[in-house]
Amino acid sequence: MSPTLDKLRRAFAGLAPRVLDAELRIQSSSSVARVSALLVESEDAHGSEYVSSRDMRRTFVSGFDGSAGTALITHDHAYLWTDGRYFLQAEHQLSKDWTLMRQGQKDVPTVEEWVEANLHAGDALAIDPLLTSVATARRLVTSASKSNASVVCCEWGANVVDQVWADAQPARIEAYAASVPKDTASILVDPAQCNVAVFSAIPPALRKEAPSIVLRHKAIKNPVEIQGMKDAHIRDGAAQVRFFHWLQEAVTSGQVVTEVSADKKQQQFRRQMADDEATCGRVTTDQMYLNDSGAQYLDGTTDVTRTVHLGQPTAHEVHCFTHVLKAHIALATAVFPNECEGVKLDAITRAPLWKVGLDYRHGTGHGVGAFLNVHEKGVSAYGKFCTFETITLIPIQRKLIDVTELTAHEIAWVDTYHADVRAKLSPLLEGGALAYLERETRPLVQ
Repeated sequence: MSPTLDKLRRAFAGLAPRVLDAELRIQSSSSVARVSALLVESEDAHGSEYVSSRDMRRTFVSGFDGSAGTALITHDHAYLWTDGRYFLQAEHQLSKDWTLMRQGQKDVPTVEEWVEANLHAGDALAIDPLLTSVATARRLVTSASKSNASVVCCEWGANVVDQVWADAQPARIEAYAASVPKDTASILVDPAQCNVAVFSAIPPALRKEAPSIVLRHKAIKNPVEIQGMKDAHIRDGAAQVRFFHWLQEAVTSGQVVTEVSADKKQQQFRRQMADDEATCGRVTTDQMYLNDSGAQYLDGTTDVTRTVHLGQPTAHEVHCFTHVLKAHIALATAVFPNECEGVKLDAITRAPLWKVGLDYRHGTGHGVGAFLNVHEKGVSAYGKFCTFETITLIPIQRKLIDVTELTAHEIAWVDTYHADVRAKLSPLLEGGALAYLERETRPLVQ
């Protein structure tokens, strides 16, 4: 049994019964018989997706360091929820003390469904009000109340994980709280962004709940940001072509290339985060290699994915890749009305995969910042009807495409895209990288 989990269980069992009610007011209550579980989320007090080392509480308690996941610890079990991008990583990193909850899979409950089914009258789930959003807290309170259970909050600044982490935790950045000015008319609160502690500190009469106006301003790029993003993708595309050319030559010549050594080589072309080489996989000629990466340039942010095979792909791999490409083209060429809901575009994208019994275990897309967050919330576009402009400029590997499974429209799209890639990247390349670009961007049908 994990010593860390044992310490956490003793710590949350002793929490005072500061119950969160339906209005998200924190008050003492005698209805709590025992604190039965502790929720450990990934975000910091600002709701950040990527947090500083001192805020990596979920990683500390579970060992899983993927960017998305939620841990829930009871007196007898420990659970980790994450999505399909991280199933393999979580299986590798979680110890036998943990149960992996594969989000979106059949018979796997959400956190809220688990709370409703497993907490009973007198039980309580502990959260940190500084780290749990208003929207999440409301869902948890609703789920717990269905079985006469409760949600309780630790004291402000007394996070349970921090108590166990103690001296080993990275240095704290001091936080300061300001009082609400007396002449304030109202304070805009986004339930999805604001944490419970801040929400409860604002007088109810002053709260005005609405989506954050900041999100829309960030999502709608100005002309300078748009041009910067396009320019950044041209430079990034050239860097990626150099990288994939090197990778093809290195692996096929027999060099030992691991995921991390490939990443380190890629950093010569653009900066990218590192990983633990001791546990990484090896890049070989007998399997697919997926490169999901990006870079922060002064004029734009890139987030691109390409999958290649450095040997001879199987018929099944080609079949799957080709239908993912068909899905990509379906979205890239979609024409949709303003205010179209994202779920409708999601269905348009997945349709070519569904036709052959395939699917993917993650969302279809996300907004990208302008020298800001890699992941941003998208917003509805202006105009009566809208379409997408493709700005990622990296070849789509030809050997993975079964032309017989593409329509004439899809073949034309690939050829047009590759012609654009070749025209914009050729001036930035030379030698083997240029030859690689020209080879991979030839028309599909000669």
